[in-house]
Amino acid sequence: MPAYVADLHNHTPLVVDYRGPATTTARDIVTSALDAGLDIFAVTDHFAFGLVGAILDAATEICAETGRELLVIPGAELRITYGADEVHITPLFSPSDYEKPLKALFDFVGFDSGSMTPQQLPHATVEVDPARVCRRILDLGGIAIIAHADRYFGDYALIDAGIFEQLLDEPAVAGVEMLDRENCNLLYGMSVSALGCSDSHALEEIGRRRTMIAMPALSFGDLKRALYRNSTVHLGGRLPDSDAPALDEHGQSG
Repeated sequence: MPAYVADLHNHTPLVVDYRGPATTTARDIVTSALDAGLDIFAVTDHFAFGLVGAILDAATEICAETGRELLVIPGAELRITYGADEVHITPLFSPSDYEKPLKALFDFVGFDSGSMTPQQLPHATVEVDPARVCRRILDLGGIAIIAHADRYFGDYALIDAGIFEQLLDEPAVAGVEMLDRENCNLLYGMSVSALGCSDSHALEEIGRRRTMIAMPALSFGDLKRALYRNSTVHLGGRLPDSDAPALDEHGQSG
Protein backbone atom coordinates (compact mmCIF):
# COMPACT_ATOMS: atom_id res chain seq x y z
CA MET A 1 0.00 0.00 0.00
CA PRO A 2 1.34 3.48 -0.79
CA ALA A 3 2.61 5.65 2.05
CA TYR A 4 2.06 9.40 2.21
CA VAL A 5 3.68 12.06 4.36
CA ALA A 6 1.30 14.37 6.23
CA ASP A 7 1.51 17.49 8.36
CA LEU A 8 -1.96 18.05 9.81
CA HIS A 9 -1.48 21.24 11.86
CA ASN A 10 -0.43 24.46 10.14
CA HIS A 11 -1.19 28.17 10.41
CA THR A 12 -1.19 30.94 7.80
CA PRO A 13 -0.68 34.73 7.80
CA LEU A 14 -4.35 34.92 8.76
CA VAL A 15 -3.27 34.50 12.40
CA VAL A 16 -1.65 37.43 14.20
CA ASP A 17 1.05 35.23 15.75
CA TYR A 18 2.29 34.11 12.34
CA ARG A 19 6.09 34.26 12.45
CA GLY A 20 6.69 34.61 8.72
CA PRO A 21 6.24 37.64 6.46
CA ALA A 22 2.74 39.06 6.25
CA THR A 23 3.21 38.99 2.47
CA THR A 24 3.35 35.17 2.43
CA THR A 25 0.99 33.94 -0.31
CA ALA A 26 -1.07 30.80 -0.72
CA ARG A 27 1.29 29.75 -3.51
CA ASP A 28 4.27 30.23 -1.15
CA ILE A 29 2.60 27.93 1.36
CA VAL A 30 1.86 25.17 -1.16
CA THR A 31 5.36 25.35 -2.64
CA SER A 32 6.95 25.16 0.81
CA ALA A 33 4.81 22.15 1.74
CA LEU A 34 5.82 20.33 -1.44
CA ASP A 35 9.48 21.26 -1.00
CA ALA A 36 9.30 19.87 2.54
CA GLY A 37 8.31 16.51 1.07
CA LEU A 38 4.67 16.59 2.13
CA ASP A 39 1.81 14.89 0.33
CA ILE A 40 -0.89 16.07 2.74
CA PHE A 41 -1.12 19.54 4.30
CA ALA A 42 -3.85 20.69 6.69
CA VAL A 43 -4.75 24.36 7.20
CA THR A 44 -5.79 24.87 10.82
CA ASP A 45 -6.04 28.54 11.76
CA HIS A 46 -7.62 29.55 15.08
CA PHE A 47 -11.41 29.53 14.64
CA ALA A 48 -10.95 30.62 11.01
CA PHE A 49 -10.62 29.20 7.51
CA GLY A 50 -10.47 32.33 5.37
CA LEU A 51 -7.34 31.36 3.41
CA VAL A 52 -8.29 27.75 2.73
CA GLY A 53 -9.89 28.53 -0.64
CA ALA A 54 -6.81 30.34 -1.92
CA ILE A 55 -4.52 27.51 -0.78
CA LEU A 56 -6.74 24.91 -2.46
CA ASP A 57 -6.64 26.94 -5.69
CA ALA A 58 -2.85 27.32 -5.46
CA ALA A 59 -2.41 23.56 -5.01
CA THR A 60 -4.57 22.89 -8.07
CA GLU A 61 -2.62 25.41 -10.16
CA ILE A 62 0.80 24.09 -9.12
CA CYS A 63 -0.26 20.50 -9.78
CA ALA A 64 -1.43 21.47 -13.29
CA GLU A 65 1.86 23.29 -13.96
CA THR A 66 4.32 20.83 -12.45
CA GLY A 67 2.52 17.56 -11.73
CA ARG A 68 3.36 17.90 -8.02
CA GLU A 69 0.24 17.00 -6.05
CA LEU A 70 -0.56 18.25 -2.55
CA LEU A 71 -3.75 17.18 -0.80
CA VAL A 72 -4.88 20.28 1.11
CA ILE A 73 -7.15 19.51 4.05
CA PRO A 74 -9.33 22.36 5.39
CA GLY A 75 -9.66 22.68 9.15
CA ALA A 76 -9.30 24.94 12.16
CA GLU A 77 -7.90 24.95 15.66
CA LEU A 78 -10.41 25.18 18.51
CA ARG A 79 -9.30 26.22 21.97
CA ILE A 80 -11.72 24.64 24.42
CA THR A 81 -12.05 24.95 28.17
CA TYR A 82 -13.93 22.45 30.28
CA GLY A 83 -13.86 23.08 33.98
CA ALA A 84 -10.22 23.46 34.97
CA ASP A 85 -8.96 21.79 31.77
CA GLU A 86 -8.01 23.21 28.38
CA VAL A 87 -8.05 21.14 25.21
CA HIS A 88 -7.05 22.17 21.68
CA ILE A 89 -8.84 20.30 18.90
CA THR A 90 -8.14 20.44 15.17
CA PRO A 91 -11.20 19.37 13.16
CA LEU A 92 -10.45 18.43 9.54
CA PHE A 93 -12.96 18.26 6.70
CA SER A 94 -13.12 17.29 3.06
CA PRO A 95 -11.76 19.91 0.63
CA SER A 96 -14.87 19.35 -1.49
CA ASP A 97 -17.18 20.46 1.33
CA TYR A 98 -15.72 22.25 4.33
CA GLU A 99 -17.35 25.65 4.84
CA LYS A 100 -20.79 24.35 5.84
CA PRO A 101 -19.55 21.78 8.40
CA LEU A 102 -17.01 24.21 9.90
CA LYS A 103 -19.69 26.86 10.32
CA ALA A 104 -22.01 24.26 11.84
CA LEU A 105 -19.24 23.23 14.24
CA PHE A 106 -18.60 26.84 15.28
CA ASP A 107 -22.33 27.20 15.97
CA PHE A 108 -22.30 23.99 17.98
CA VAL A 109 -19.52 25.19 20.29
CA GLY A 110 -21.11 28.63 20.60
CA PHE A 111 -18.43 30.57 18.74
CA ASP A 112 -19.51 33.80 17.04
CA SER A 113 -16.83 34.69 14.51
CA GLY A 114 -18.47 38.03 13.84
CA SER A 115 -17.76 39.17 17.40
CA MET A 116 -14.00 38.55 17.18
CA THR A 117 -11.19 40.54 15.62
CA PRO A 118 -8.25 38.69 14.00
CA GLN A 119 -6.13 39.78 16.97
CA GLN A 120 -8.49 38.00 19.37
CA LEU A 121 -8.83 34.70 17.52
CA PRO A 122 -5.65 32.95 18.80
CA HIS A 123 -6.77 33.64 22.36
CA ALA A 124 -10.47 32.87 21.94
CA THR A 125 -11.91 30.02 24.00
CA VAL A 126 -15.23 28.26 24.22
CA GLU A 127 -16.55 26.35 27.23
CA VAL A 128 -17.83 22.94 26.12
CA ASP A 129 -17.22 19.24 26.69
CA PRO A 130 -14.39 18.35 24.25
CA ALA A 131 -15.67 14.78 23.87
CA ARG A 132 -19.00 16.17 22.62
CA VAL A 133 -17.10 18.40 20.20
CA CYS A 134 -15.22 15.40 18.78
CA ARG A 135 -18.47 13.49 18.34
CA ARG A 136 -19.99 16.45 16.52
CA ILE A 137 -16.98 16.68 14.21
CA LEU A 138 -17.41 13.02 13.31
CA ASP A 139 -21.16 13.49 12.82
CA LEU A 140 -20.41 16.33 10.39
CA GLY A 141 -18.16 14.05 8.35
CA GLY A 142 -14.85 15.28 9.72
CA ILE A 143 -11.78 14.03 11.55
CA ALA A 144 -11.24 15.00 15.20
CA ILE A 145 -7.64 15.39 16.36
CA ILE A 146 -6.34 16.44 19.79
CA ALA A 147 -3.61 19.02 19.18
CA HIS A 148 -0.09 19.08 20.73
CA ALA A 149 -1.12 17.12 23.83
CA ASP A 150 2.40 17.20 25.29
CA ARG A 151 3.14 20.88 24.67
CA TYR A 152 5.68 21.84 27.29
CA PHE A 153 5.32 25.64 27.26
CA GLY A 154 2.51 27.90 28.45
CA ASP A 155 -0.39 26.70 30.57
CA TYR A 156 -1.45 23.95 28.18
CA ALA A 157 -0.18 20.53 29.30
CA LEU A 158 -2.94 18.13 28.41
CA ILE A 159 -1.09 14.89 29.14
CA ASP A 160 -0.98 15.94 32.80
CA ALA A 161 -4.75 16.47 32.98
CA GLY A 162 -7.26 13.84 34.02
CA ILE A 163 -9.39 14.55 30.96
CA PHE A 164 -6.59 13.30 28.69
CA GLU A 165 -7.27 9.64 29.47
CA GLN A 166 -10.99 10.20 28.98
CA LEU A 167 -10.35 11.59 25.50
CA LEU A 168 -8.16 8.61 24.61
CA ASP A 169 -11.17 6.40 25.28
CA GLU A 170 -13.45 8.53 23.08
CA PRO A 171 -14.13 6.68 19.79
CA ALA A 172 -14.66 9.97 17.93
CA VAL A 173 -11.02 10.98 18.52
CA ALA A 174 -8.98 9.90 15.50
CA GLY A 175 -5.54 10.98 16.62
CA VAL A 176 -3.39 12.79 19.15
CA GLU A 177 -0.51 15.07 18.23
CA MET A 178 2.72 14.59 20.18
CA LEU A 179 5.71 16.92 19.98
CA ASP A 180 8.02 14.34 21.56
CA ARG A 181 7.79 10.93 19.91
CA GLU A 182 8.73 9.23 23.20
CA ASN A 183 5.39 10.39 24.55
CA CYS A 184 3.69 8.23 21.94
CA ASN A 185 4.25 5.39 24.41
CA LEU A 186 1.33 6.89 26.31
CA LEU A 187 -0.90 5.85 23.41
CA TYR A 188 0.32 2.24 23.29
CA GLY A 189 -2.63 -0.11 23.10
CA MET A 190 -5.09 2.72 22.49
CA SER A 191 -7.25 3.03 19.38
CA VAL A 192 -6.06 6.57 18.53
CA SER A 193 -3.34 7.38 16.01
CA ALA A 194 -0.14 9.04 17.21
CA LEU A 195 0.60 12.05 15.03
CA GLY A 196 3.61 14.23 14.41
CA CYS A 197 2.38 17.67 13.32
CA SER A 198 4.41 20.85 12.98
CA ASP A 199 1.95 23.50 14.27
CA SER A 200 3.81 25.71 11.80
CA HIS A 201 3.57 29.50 11.97
CA ALA A 202 6.08 30.18 9.17
CA LEU A 203 7.11 28.60 5.87
CA GLU A 204 10.34 27.16 7.25
CA GLU A 205 8.43 25.37 10.01
CA ILE A 206 6.17 23.43 7.64
CA GLY A 207 6.87 19.71 7.89
CA ARG A 208 9.28 19.97 10.85
CA ARG A 209 7.18 17.20 12.40
CA ARG A 210 5.17 14.87 10.22
CA THR A 211 3.41 11.51 10.03
CA MET A 212 3.72 8.77 7.44
CA ILE A 213 0.34 7.26 6.61
CA ALA A 214 -0.42 4.09 4.67
CA MET A 215 -3.58 4.41 2.59
CA PRO A 216 -4.77 3.28 -0.85
CA ALA A 217 -4.90 6.72 -2.49
CA LEU A 218 -4.31 10.39 -1.80
CA SER A 219 -7.82 11.38 -0.74
CA PHE A 220 -9.64 12.75 2.28
CA GLY A 221 -11.77 9.62 2.57
CA ASP A 222 -8.73 7.33 2.68
CA LEU A 223 -7.02 9.65 5.17
CA LYS A 224 -10.04 9.50 7.46
CA ARG A 225 -10.23 5.73 7.27
CA ALA A 226 -6.49 5.37 7.94
CA LEU A 227 -6.54 7.62 11.00
CA TYR A 228 -9.59 6.02 12.57
CA ARG A 229 -8.08 2.59 11.96
CA ASN A 230 -4.87 3.71 13.69
CA SER A 231 -2.65 2.80 10.73
CA THR A 232 -0.09 5.59 11.14
CA VAL A 233 3.53 5.73 12.24
CA HIS A 234 4.70 8.78 14.19
CA LEU A 235 7.96 10.32 12.96
CA GLY A 236 10.59 7.54 12.94
CA GLY A 237 9.94 4.06 11.73
CA ARG A 238 8.84 2.20 8.64
CA LEU A 239 5.28 1.37 7.76
CA PRO A 240 4.44 -2.33 7.76
CA ASP A 241 4.54 -3.85 4.27
CA SER A 242 5.74 -0.60 2.77
CA ASP A 243 8.68 0.27 0.57
CA ALA A 244 8.55 3.88 1.76
CA PRO A 245 11.75 5.13 3.42
CA ALA A 246 11.93 5.34 7.18
CA LEU A 247 11.79 8.80 8.72
CA ASP A 248 14.47 9.93 11.14
CA GLU A 249 13.96 11.79 14.43
CA HIS A 250 13.45 15.02 12.50
CA GLY A 251 10.82 13.47 10.25
CA GLN A 252 13.13 13.39 7.25
CA SER A 253 13.66 10.40 4.99
CA GLY A 254 17.02 8.81 5.39
